[in-house]
Amino acid sequence: MIRWRPGPTAAQAEEAVALMEAAFLVNAALCLLAFAGEREIGWYVTLAVSAAFAAHVLAAARGGR
Repeated sequence: MIRWRPGPTAAQAEEAVALMEAAFLVNAALCLLAFAGEREIGWYVTLAVSAAFAAHVLAAARGGR
């Protein structure tokens, strides 16, 4: 991820979004771990969104859509 450099074209804007999602995933992982003992609706929503973001980040890193 550190060496990944998105380009200026619109087709590469998806890569920039994936990088923002990757930053979110770090925060989400910390929140999920911190509140693992107190699972409420927000915990499950964060888990679902994190799974979707992780799939998008992996797809963008591999070059797929």
